[in-house]
Amino acid sequence: MIGRRLLHYDVLDKFGEGGMGAVYKARDRRLDRLVALKFLTRLLEPPEAGRALLLREAKAISALSHPNIATIFDVEEVDGETFLVLEYLPGPTLRSKIVTASAAGRGLPFSEVIGCVSQMAQGLAHAHRRGIIHRDVKPGNAIFSAEGLLKLTDFGLAKLLSGPQITRPGTLMGTVSYMSPEQAEGRPTDARTDVFSLGVVLYEMLAGQPPFQGEHESAVLYQIVHAAPPPLARFRPGVPPCRRWPSARVRAAGATPARPRSASCVARWWKHGREPGCAGGRCCWLFC
Repeated sequence: MIGRRLLHYDVLDKFGEGGMGAVYKARDRRLDRLVALKFLTRLLEPPEAGRALLLREAKAISALSHPNIATIFDVEEVDGETFLVLEYLPGPTLRSKIVTASAAGRGLPFSEVIGCVSQMAQGLAHAHRRGIIHRDVKPGNAIFSAEGLLKLTDFGLAKLLSGPQITRPGTLMGTVSYMSPEQAEGRPTDARTDVFSLGVVLYEMLAGQPPFQGEHESAVLYQIVHAAPPPLARFRPGVPPCRRWPSARVRAAGATPARPRSASCVARWWKHGREPGCAGGRCCWLFC
């Protein structure tokens, strides 16, 4: 792929690859700018399913216009292969920042954590107001722009509340370590799913590791539904302890008594530097 010319795009380098797609850095010769090209790498049957998946993602992103969400420029097709033309973000990803900080034996600075959570919450709040649930919020899907803005990317698993649903009941959608309890159990999702995943990202930024871990996926899914994560203070001294933890019974039943209904609440709380319901901290809602 590298070195090819697709229409008026010169493919320069491979930027990243996930479970189903690969993203390439390219130059738009027509407008003389860098862009990102996203292709599906996993073949779907029938072949039209792959095109429909990309078009669904394009529809989700095109409905959004926010400084903390990556922009889509176009949908193109060459030799029967469809790809998305997206805003190029040089990075790093939030994931790489966490890894670097963890390797140095520390978490991200509190001021940086606050900035990242606030920006991600604002981007998610914008999507939620337009009826779009991301469903795959994680550090690898948050990338910094050249100006230092943190932008949400990869809406490939996004749920459009106003359109037909392509996910069958009981299907797991998302990245296991960042799933909400309702995702882990294959139950219907709403905006609170993204709020839970954002809480997992926040925990990882502070602790240097995700809160729910196991030797295999089923063990992680069990932890998400039934277990409490290790106290943040174990990894990050100075983090205020949560006042309470919802019981496994309440969480397994799907009740979310303390989790905000949307990311708008989270954005407001972090903007004002506090969160209701915690003894001086910002963490009790995260895993409810």
